[in-house]
Amino acid sequence: MEAISREIYEELAIQPTEFNYLWFADYFAAFEGEIIRTWFFSSDVGSVWDAHKLFEGQAIGILHFKKISDLKMPLVMRKTIERFHQQSNGA
Repeated sequence: MEAISREIYEELAIQPTEFNYLWFADYFAAFEGEIIRTWFFSSDVGSVWDAHKLFEGQAIGILHFKKISDLKMPLVMRKTIERFHQQSNGA
């Protein structure tokens, strides 16, 4: 949890107070040339969002779920967002 907090702070200069474990996914990462295990967490950042600053990422924003189809992202991320959306909406 310390590593997650540190990474969020390094990327966005915010410190959410709580993280909820979602699941992990194994996928082939072409850059590394091997199977990678990635753990996924969620956090409500509403109370700290106004203080965010983008440091290491390319961009940040709040998008409606339907807009993610327009974004370029790794398949594992797309599947994770879709799975989270389905579970959040009771699908």
